[in-house]
Amino acid sequence: MKRGFSNLTSSTSKADFILKDGASVVGVVRNPYERLVASYYESWGYESFGQFLKSNVFRSQSYIYNGLPVISLNSWQEDLERIKFRPNEDSVDLSRVEIYTDYKRYFNQELFEYVEPIVQPDIVKFGFTF
Repeated sequence: MKRGFSNLTSSTSKADFILKDGASVVGVVRNPYERLVASYYESWGYESFGQFLKSNVFRSQSYIYNGLPVISLNSWQEDLERIKFRPNEDSVDLSRVEIYTDYKRYFNQELFEYVEPIVQPDIVKFGFTF
């Protein structure tokens, strides 16, 4: 098991992806704000996005994928070619993953400030912006 892989068992969602190629693994990072919206759409039973955020524990992708090589969901095809990585058939099909380009509309000032501790490490490490 690669260093950091054990982090996947805590606070991951269907919006977090690991690709496997034999014994090798690669994490797939996405805009952290968009990731939270995607997690919301994968959940059930919440009256609002704010309720969802405040009812769950999230870890940054920097923490989850610590020690793993990563690619970006926005450029996954090019990234996989660049690193010559061929995911196993049982890995998630990234071509079928929905990217919520309208993620900004879910955040008012309160929620933007609420998620800052979650998203800040990913903004710093991976260069994402709001």
